[in-house]
Amino acid sequence: LMPDEYLKSEVLHGDQSLVLELGAGTGELSNAIGLILGPAGPVTAVPIDKTSGALQQVTPLLYLDLAEEYAQEVLVDVVKRGKVVHVHLSCPSDTLAQLRKAKRLTSKGRQSPQPRALRDADHLLGFPSRDDGEPEGLVPHEVARLRNDNQVIHFYQSMIKHCEELGIGWTLEASATSWLWYFPWVAEFEAKRDVLRMDCLLYTSDAA
Repeated sequence: LMPDEYLKSEVLHGDQSLVLELGAGTGELSNAIGLILGPAGPVTAVPIDKTSGALQQVTPLLYLDLAEEYAQEVLVDVVKRGKVVHVHLSCPSDTLAQLRKAKRLTSKGRQSPQPRALRDADHLLGFPSRDDGEPEGLVPHEVARLRNDNQVIHFYQSMIKHCEELGIGWTLEASATSWLWYFPWVAEFEAKRDVLRMDCLLYTSDAA
């Protein structure tokens, strides 16, 4: 089945309520839910992401690119059908990191140079590009990464609004040092409700 067909078949014909894990990466949360509740439990978790990256998946992913309008429309439609009880939204980490990390070794086994920052508190959507006339501005591949992550962030904002309107629980995951927490819409949600922040990421210790 295609991802949209699978999701709709679960919604229309499955007996279990659904938890959607968006930006699932390795699928740790969905795997934990499955281990705790079992395959015949009242809830089934669906881990969704474009890829798990360099990390090993712990459970099979449903592959959808959250930056694409098609995927966003499918997920909003599924949420509106009434069987989703919780949506977990894990944010892109690289372009939102205040200090981006080198991710690969060079051919000589040395750490690659640390990537430069792509945004700051005054440029939350990203620094100007060289196409904007900035000599030291962002180059095309940096602009593309920003555009992709910004589309995911905008979708998450929309998804949280749908969850609020429908009475569906949601959680938002990002590094505690992520620029995400500086976005005005995140502050607006925090002002409306009590927010519990806790260290919960498996591979780092600065999560919220």
